[in-house]
Amino acid sequence: MEQRRKWTSFGWERPLLLVGALAVGVFIAVNSCDSSKTSGIGGGAGGAGNIGTAFAADSTILAAAQAADSGRKTFRYDTFGDEAFWGGKLRLHEAIAGSANGGVGPGVSPETALAVGLKVDAEAVPAEVAAGIKNGTVDLKDPKTTLALLKLNAVVGVTGFFTSTGGLQSMGIQCALCHSTVDDSFTKGIGKRLDGWPNHDLNPGMIISLSPALDQATKDVYASWGPGKYDPRYNLDGVIAPPAVIPPAYGLLNVNKVTATGDGNDLAYWNRYVSVTQMGGHGSFMEPRTGVSVTHGTDDQVSSKLHHWPPLPV
Repeated sequence: MEQRRKWTSFGWERPLLLVGALAVGVFIAVNSCDSSKTSGIGGGAGGAGNIGTAFAADSTILAAAQAADSGRKTFRYDTFGDEAFWGGKLRLHEAIAGSANGGVGPGVSPETALAVGLKVDAEAVPAEVAAGIKNGTVDLKDPKTTLALLKLNAVVGVTGFFTSTGGLQSMGIQCALCHSTVDDSFTKGIGKRLDGWPNHDLNPGMIISLSPALDQATKDVYASWGPGKYDPRYNLDGVIAPPAVIPPAYGLLNVNKVTATGDGNDLAYWNRYVSVTQMGGHGSFMEPRTGVSVTHGTDDQVSSKLHHWPPLPV
């Protein structure tokens, strides 16, 4: 991993979190909130296939619908390679698994995960597992159950990477971590996805503070933020300031100064900024006005999905 910077106050030594992948696409804005027409990973009733059937007679509408579907999948499931940061550097997967499952500490049970605002996509949970949650035969106090939910891709905004023997070897996050929630139709924290809605139950600082790679003083700062809050300035210059409220990922197309830093750039710019500098995705971000130049990895996993402003040099 290579990382270059010219802005010495940017605080790259500190963990970076998703602050606002503000509408990964204007793509998902068309129907991001209508989660009932999409399915979880693995297919099902929704997705581009049914959209294509409905609009096959009009190629323009079909192309737009397919773009929306593609953008939704990026928003929901793409880590841009950031598991190298969240798992490789912060080692959060070790804290999630717990010492009983090859990690460290007590582990993170579904009960704990829900308490810090993580959400579960009910449509990704098989019927027998859902029944077990209802009747109590699925133990929500056991970190093994969290690992099972990760294997089902059921934890909104989080992807677990597993070994061939089933051990959790890394983890990454998506835009949906902070900017999606669920409708609680199954139980509190478990339901159908609501993409683009801010997750004000999420306590990102508390989650980061579980990292075994951080010193106690840094953990204490992160743990102080509280639910639905994020302090972007702490990661920019190390100055502790009142944390900002996590914003939605919709309704911002014509809003000026949408960035948390108030730079007033467009959504494409902010998406690219967040995916590389905040999520730790593999790609490059350059800001000549402030001298910021950041590159993660050698395998660009961002450019084909998110635009860059100004254009990267050829």
